[in-house]
Amino acid sequence: MGLFNGLMSSLGYVRYSNGSGWYSVTKNNTTYLDGKDKLSLAINHSTLSSVISIRADYLSKAKFYIEDENGDKDFNHESLKWLKNPNPHQSGEDFLMQYEWFLCAYGWVYQRPYLNSFKDGVKYMYNLNPSQIQFPNKMGDTIIVTKSDERNYYGKEFSYKDVQTNKSIKFLDVIPYFDVTSSIDNSQTGAVTSPSRIDSIIKEVSNVSLASDAENIVIETNGREMIFSEQSGANLGGALKLEEKDRRNIKEVLNKPLSHGNRTLTPSKKLGYINMTVKLGDLGLNKSRETNSNIISQRYQVPNEIYKAFTTGDTFENQRESQVGFVQNVMQPRADDLAASWTNSFGDPNNPFKASYEHLPSMQILEGKKADKALKITTSMRNLVQSGLTEEDAKDFMNNLGIQFEKK
Repeated sequence: MGLFNGLMSSLGYVRYSNGSGWYSVTKNNTTYLDGKDKLSLAINHSTLSSVISIRADYLSKAKFYIEDENGDKDFNHESLKWLKNPNPHQSGEDFLMQYEWFLCAYGWVYQRPYLNSFKDGVKYMYNLNPSQIQFPNKMGDTIIVTKSDERNYYGKEFSYKDVQTNKSIKFLDVIPYFDVTSSIDNSQTGAVTSPSRIDSIIKEVSNVSLASDAENIVIETNGREMIFSEQSGANLGGALKLEEKDRRNIKEVLNKPLSHGNRTLTPSKKLGYINMTVKLGDLGLNKSRETNSNIISQRYQVPNEIYKAFTTGDTFENQRESQVGFVQNVMQPRADDLAASWTNSFGDPNNPFKASYEHLPSMQILEGKKADKALKITTSMRNLVQSGLTEEDAKDFMNNLGIQFEKK
């Protein structure tokens, strides 16, 4: 076993004391020796599944539009028709949720657009499952200086397993997305892949699972008890076995529901009793699971208020503020990256794809606050002018107070 573990360790395999194992990504694939890849791990893990579901759900709420030269938003533009049903299997919401799951689990994902023609736009669009991608044995040097270097590097093909068929796809034909960033590891595929956040929290992920397993074992001890004769043996000093009639009587009475008559025991000898149930609260498993889950949710930038509301159904007074921050700082940039990539790949730079969350109730409240603030600033400005200040002096006065009345 020592030789085997040493060999597996050299391949990136880590064996834990509880018998479980973890295998890092090597040889251009995302398969693990224990039969689970990162997506499978995430789907079947209580915390990972929750935080990625939250992110995927919020991304699916984004509304994409085309912005014209005047800044007007067209949510029903012809160039967006494909997004309603990106392919025969998915709605637009399903497509966006799948994208976020792949990106959060693996750290990178490719989209493959199929165009009617450059003029007519997209016919179908697919998110390629990273676990089904096999890269070329040699990608080549990553320092690209000339257009010829770029064509040679990205003109290569990778193999994609589509159920039972292996398809060759050029890097030039896909749109790459990276959750962390590309080109930060030393592998030959580092320029076209990105690390997964799961790698940095694998211990916390394991701790949550182990705590849940331990809690399950503890709960199974509920109701276990020991009944014995307190009379000691003459020579051994140990408790004597129950007499058969007492054993049958105890079993019959204790298994009888409370509502079913007399539950009185009348043993022939004095009995001893031990409750074998383990007190769950004494073990601190809930605290351990909560602590590790919080680390996982923070790694995925999901606010604690949103995570707890999702997992327990509780409501928090500051949940709306957390939603606003989460959308503005986390999910809006994610949607913006999609929109910008679509524009660069097959869109019109003069009429780019854009993403909006203005329709969400929490964001509408934010817009209302902005309107209230604008009204207060306007009212203050009017009062200052009516008090005798010139308009320029009033603006300078408000700017000196930290109120940005106008852009300089």
